Amino acid sequence: MFLLKYSQENSKELTKMLKPETIKALKENGYNSLKEYLHDLSDEYDVPYSVVISLHNCLGESELFDGLVSAVQDAEEMDW
Repeated sequence: MFLLKYSQENSKELTKMLKPETIKALKENGYNSLKEYLHDLSDEYDVPYSVVISLHNCLGESELFDGLVSAVQDAEEMDW
């Protein structure tokens, strides 16, 4: 596994690194990039963006719409 750096410049590049079916799922749900999706999770559950990124890095792409959401929901209950 490798760590991803998220910035304005490389958010489109990161999306290109995803599997085609993941990119399709993001777009079907109204997201233009992985970064946009991760920011939305951060905002929706009031969890710091850095925590969402860390969880994504631990869980990987295969858990983007299931395990990651559950982990962020669990993290919502923590004091940030």
